[in-house]
Amino acid sequence: MVVGILAAILVLFVIIFFYRQSVLKNKFKALETEQRLNRARMNPHFFFNALASIQTLSMDTENQSKVSLLISKFSKIMRQSLESTYDELATIEDEILFLSNYLDLQKTRFNNKFEYEIKVDENLAQDELKIPSMLLQPFLENSIEHGLRILIIKAN
Repeated sequence: MVVGILAAILVLFVIIFFYRQSVLKNKFKALETEQRLNRARMNPHFFFNALASIQTLSMDTENQSKVSLLISKFSKIMRQSLESTYDELATIEDEILFLSNYLDLQKTRFNNKFEYEIKVDENLAQDELKIPSMLLQPFLENSIEHGLRILIIKAN
């Protein structure tokens, strides 16, 4: 009788363990999917505003070389944004290139009202070390969109 009760308790623990593992696995998959969606949905307003800024610059024939450069940067941002939905990690080198292109476009949008500098430890193997892709972009976007916008509004 005692052996039967112990066996029943053991079976109950095994069932609870596997149920809990299943729940945790499902939560992990949901978080992973949400993370991919967040990387894929870089602020659409940025894309529209960047294109509008490039369009405005294109109206002046003196800006043709600048427009070409900005379109190139914009296309690289689009490509990396789309690729980041599949690649969980990016090299530090790729992430810096992405952020530089992003910040250059933002500077154009805001008529060069800010400067930036990206500093990375020289000892890092930037082409080998990987970090979660588009990790810093949302922070930069919020800083520019909210912080810089407030400063520009106060200055005007």
